[in-house]
Amino acid sequence: MSMMMGSANMVTKDTVRAFDKFTTSLVGSMLQWNMEFNPEEEIKGDYQVLAKGNLSLVAKEVRGAALDQFVTTLTPEERAILDTYGLLVDRLKARDLPVDRMLPEDEAKKVLADMRAAASQAAQVEQGLTTAKTEAATASAEKQRTDAQVVAATTAATIQEILSRVEQNLANAKTGQDKVQLENLKTLLLTAVKPEKETKKGGKKDA
Repeated sequence: MSMMMGSANMVTKDTVRAFDKFTTSLVGSMLQWNMEFNPEEEIKGDYQVLAKGNLSLVAKEVRGAALDQFVTTLTPEERAILDTYGLLVDRLKARDLPVDRMLPEDEAKKVLADMRAAASQAAQVEQGLTTAKTEAATASAEKQRTDAQVVAATTAATIQEILSRVEQNLANAKTGQDKVQLENLKTLLLTAVKPEKETKKGGKKDA
């Protein structure tokens, strides 16, 4: 409410106030003359001149601010059942702005429909991109899990092969020192294989 807060155009406000004073003075003088000298008694009474130019500007400021505030409080459901085109016309009129600058109502509705269609299409594209990214991330995680399983299986097979050779060498060992070394190596290999077997058993048990 720039007029009420004193931040309106001072030239316009001063001009309107000066015109109000002139109108009040002129019409007031005519009123006093008629009250005293007019022979028609029925027109005489207790009258007072009130110029409303300045008040009209304030009223328009108040109406414009009220319309702006009203628009900010509307919910999407309320906007859907409200004549927003007519509301915009009222907002322009409250500020003495030319309404003919607006598009015709039918053309404006077509423009709004095109904008909504474009927004809907953009939302669908965005949703498609999000879905594609999610699927790509899922596929990547699945591939990593599969690769890890392949590596684990290959490692286990390699350890089993080495373990078989160790057992074979252990059977053919001739000295006690060789047997001790082979037994230690066998223990290490069994320790490496055992956690994997326990994991598989645990997985089957949970299933």
